[in-house]
Amino acid sequence: MKHEKKALLKTAYQRVLDVTLLDVKAPLKWIDGYVAENVTGRGTASDETFYSRADYKKIIVNSRRQSRNIAFHAKLLTRYAPKLTNSDIAVFYDEVFVTIGKGKQQHHLHLSVSTTFTYQNNRWQLINLHASLPDPASNSADTFHLDEANQRLRLLEEKVAEKTAALVAKNRDLAIEAALEKVRARAMSMHKSSELIEVANTMREQLSKLGQHQLEAFVINLYTKGASTHQSWYAFRHSRKNTEQKSVTGIATQVNDSCKLMQEVVQSYFSGKRETLLVVRGRKLSDWYRVLSKAIPTIWNEIKKNPYPVNYWNLTSFSGGAMLMVTAEPPTAEAKRIQRRCTEVFDLAFRRFQDLQKAEAQAREAQIQLALERVRAKSLAMHHTSELQQIIYTVHHELLHLNISVVGGSFIVLNKDIKDELVCWGAGGTANTLEEVRIPDFNLRFCTDLITGIKQGRGFFIEEFSQQEKLQYFKKLFKQQPWSSISAKQKNETLSTLGGYTRSVVVLKHTSLFIINHHGRKFTDEENSILQRIANVFEQAYTRFLDLQKAEAQAREAEIELALERVRARTMAMQKSEELKEAATLLYKELSSLNIGNLFNCGYVLVDEKNKLQHAWMTHQDGTIRESHNMPLVGDKIMNERYAHWKKGTRLLKQKAEGKTLRSHLAFVAKANTINVSRGTSAAKLPDPVFFYSGNFPDGYLHVLSREQLCEESESILLRFTTVFEQTYTRFLDLQKAEAQAREAIIENAIEKVRSRSLAMHRSEEIMDVASLVADKLKELHVQMDACTILIFHENNTEYWIAGSEASYTHKFLTKPERMIEGSAVASDFAKYQPVGQNYTRCYNKKEKNQHWKYLFRYSDFKNIPVSRKQFILHQPVYNLSVAFSGDISLTIMRYQPIEYTEAENQLINRFAKVFAQAYTRFSDLQKAEAQ
Repeated sequence: MKHEKKALLKTAYQRVLDVTLLDVKAPLKWIDGYVAENVTGRGTASDETFYSRADYKKIIVNSRRQSRNIAFHAKLLTRYAPKLTNSDIAVFYDEVFVTIGKGKQQHHLHLSVSTTFTYQNNRWQLINLHASLPDPASNSADTFHLDEANQRLRLLEEKVAEKTAALVAKNRDLAIEAALEKVRARAMSMHKSSELIEVANTMREQLSKLGQHQLEAFVINLYTKGASTHQSWYAFRHSRKNTEQKSVTGIATQVNDSCKLMQEVVQSYFSGKRETLLVVRGRKLSDWYRVLSKAIPTIWNEIKKNPYPVNYWNLTSFSGGAMLMVTAEPPTAEAKRIQRRCTEVFDLAFRRFQDLQKAEAQAREAQIQLALERVRAKSLAMHHTSELQQIIYTVHHELLHLNISVVGGSFIVLNKDIKDELVCWGAGGTANTLEEVRIPDFNLRFCTDLITGIKQGRGFFIEEFSQQEKLQYFKKLFKQQPWSSISAKQKNETLSTLGGYTRSVVVLKHTSLFIINHHGRKFTDEENSILQRIANVFEQAYTRFLDLQKAEAQAREAEIELALERVRARTMAMQKSEELKEAATLLYKELSSLNIGNLFNCGYVLVDEKNKLQHAWMTHQDGTIRESHNMPLVGDKIMNERYAHWKKGTRLLKQKAEGKTLRSHLAFVAKANTINVSRGTSAAKLPDPVFFYSGNFPDGYLHVLSREQLCEESESILLRFTTVFEQTYTRFLDLQKAEAQAREAIIENAIEKVRSRSLAMHRSEEIMDVASLVADKLKELHVQMDACTILIFHENNTEYWIAGSEASYTHKFLTKPERMIEGSAVASDFAKYQPVGQNYTRCYNKKEKNQHWKYLFRYSDFKNIPVSRKQFILHQPVYNLSVAFSGDISLTIMRYQPIEYTEAENQLINRFAKVFAQAYTRFSDLQKAEAQ
């Protein structure tokens, strides 16, 4: 063999041994180069056979994985010595010593390895490998290893017996640990304190499975220092024939001194004993059964079928309570040991239970506080008692959200409304209504007891009724509205509900709150406590509501009084009836500020029965002043009804007009031609329907038009405004009367002076003095004028005695009557009215004025007045006259302004004219007598 070929064999050999055994860090890629694809062989393990390079590689990778992180050292004991069968096949036989691990964990392997290489394609590759572990205990004397096999069998049997005993003990320990773990797991998995009962049941089941015979019950007692009772979370065997270990579980409250046994149980815990075994028989047992029959009748009903003559109560204490195992046979030492260990396990879990209880209590309190806050917020937002329906909905919803067993409804009562029937707001079941309801009592204690309890203010009380009493009442109730209109299904659900009827009622100063259960289930102490807390929250909010109502009522009253005072002050300041339009504007403003309905317009109307008219001072719909106008007193349905009620003295009349009736009324008013429909209340502008309100008083009525019907408060305010106006208007009339009397006295005094001066005349020239006196007196009486003229009509001429606004223009003028008539409107009116003695007023325009005066300046003595006076007269815009005739005398007042003469002024001028005429007639008679 060539040297190069030998070198290649040695390299292949070294690298195969390195990658297989000697060097766990040798590159795995050497396998691809130095191991044939069809390699075969076996390793030291029975399953380490390979038939390909891939199989070989898997074994190498697996062995390296197993040796990871442990000490591994392999040493080749033989020298390099290939056996060549021919030039292309080489075989090697090697010994390898392997050390694995360190210290006590170290062990050794002595391996025998044979390898076969073949030369192909210019390189050597492994085609077979076999590794084995020789048995160091065997020798040639026992070629077939029979003695060895027997020895091994004996050792194995001894080992199996030893291991079996240990395994049995271990299995028992494991069973106990498994039971304890189940108890621990169940205890630690508690999310609610109520799950404590499941822990008790788990303990009873596990102790039964561990072989504690005649295990009647497992109980967890929780004690509170100073309390007279304790809680028992029990798991009783359902039946003594029960083979599936099913339990009856529950919670019971036990009285500490209910019997001797209970006293000993409680004393055992508070004495500090870790474990106590009580043997219960005879009188002690019978007394306990008596207590059990009342506390947990379902358990007693099972026990009494075959009661054991003796019970064994084994108690093990933990912080906060004790575990109790009740058996019909003495508990085994193992059972007691298991119970102690269960107690130790549970003690840790119980702390979690206490934390859970605390967390649950805090969460529950937070829930309750949130419910109270929602009720408080809803109650504090109340502005009217009609909102109580929404509040009871909120209360009912929150009670249900708190899992309170309200079956039938929740109700709010205002105590002041309780008289002979129950007035309330309800929610839930048949109590769902949209407004307050009045529940009849039918003279049945089902309802009368509740009414009595609320009237007496009992604070808190519970009522219970039988199913028969419940059915008797609801059958009657479902015949009354609104309950008669609820669905037949809902009625049947109520009437078919099993059980009686229970009601918890909280009565406070102003309000009451009660809830019901249609199954007759009494509400728990916690549920009743929550009910009372909600009732207190609502009572506080309602008390604040009453205070707020009172404060708002006072503020509202102050607002109304201020508005009334403004109207009163303005009405009292009136000097004449025309000022009523300003009073109407103020009325609109004040009523609007008080939000009196949807106001359209308002004002005052005075009734004139003599002329069958109504004089109205009304506003526009925007509250601005509108011209006064007259309306017919009667004539259509609305006017006739309004007049009839005014005549009868009805304080406030409401009339609704719409559609055809409204159009007919507007047409009637328009036809009467007493109102400017286009500028006033047209059919297009007037709302349809419209509500007419008339607040009547002796002289007329306060009138309001609204787009909607007024509420009771608004109607009351209208009546108050009517009363205020009536009082002030009556005073106004009295004041008017007093002022009229005073003015009449002044007028009489002025007239008397004119009469005296007229009677004192001795010469006709003194008429000028009288004319001046008349002018002065009229001015004193506030009659505006530019001149006062006394005309004396003679057969051939007319005397003008004019007292002007300035004394220098006071003269007597003569003019011929025939000249006055020619083309003069003024002269024509004199010629027309003087013969018949008809007084008149007229405002002549500038053209008519100048035409008249130009004639006078040309054909009468007026041509002699100063030019400046003539120019003044001709430049004036109008010539405004009020003429009073008395025989051949007339008194004429002249104004050069277009100011209309009032009726009072015309009457006053007429009276002065008559006085002068009487005096002048006497003067003329006196002159004639003297001439004779």
